[in-house]
Amino acid sequence: MVCSEIEKYESKNKGGIKMQPQLTENLRNIIAGIVNVESNDTCNENANMSSMTPAGQMMKFASEVSKIYALENLVSPRFKEAHEKGLIHIHDLDFYSSKTTTCLQYDLADMFENGFYTKHGYIREAQSISTYATLATIIFQTNQNEQHGGQAIPAFDFYMAKGVLKSFRRHLKRRILSFVEIKNGVEITQEYEKNAKEFLKKNVSSIKCNEK
Repeated sequence: MVCSEIEKYESKNKGGIKMQPQLTENLRNIIAGIVNVESNDTCNENANMSSMTPAGQMMKFASEVSKIYALENLVSPRFKEAHEKGLIHIHDLDFYSSKTTTCLQYDLADMFENGFYTKHGYIREAQSISTYATLATIIFQTNQNEQHGGQAIPAFDFYMAKGVLKSFRRHLKRRILSFVEIKNGVEITQEYEKNAKEFLKKNVSSIKCNEK
């Protein structure tokens, strides 16, 4: 929808999309309110970003200018007028021109079990709880830079459970093999490793998961 609106506008304005040459008095007042850290709807609208901090102020400057740009260049006159009169509210208007989607929930199970591609390569299936946790933070951080809006993991403990099981089995296997090695005075071979792993998979199997 946004892309089509931009294309329509560009086709009518061969010289390119331009902002109005002068800031309106309304925008001057808005920016003054941000600079003076006033307590108003503009400064308080984002619960996740404080407009009292330098970074928050810069975000608000960009946000308010972006709203005007969208209303003047992307939104049809009919909806612009309705928005300005308060008859409708265009949610997240400041991100309208970025063409981003907004708000999502992650399917971590698919990414943990099947891996995923990044700019620098392929991330294979996670094999421990520490790797599960690290990948969860990477996924959050990466996507936060890629789109606008809230992001959530609807069943975080459920998705992480397989990582807990994998780590538990691995650590338990090491303890069992160490006990066998010390008690029986034998060298732990690959055959011992294989048998111990199969034993744990069979007897510690509260959750189905792939394990290497």
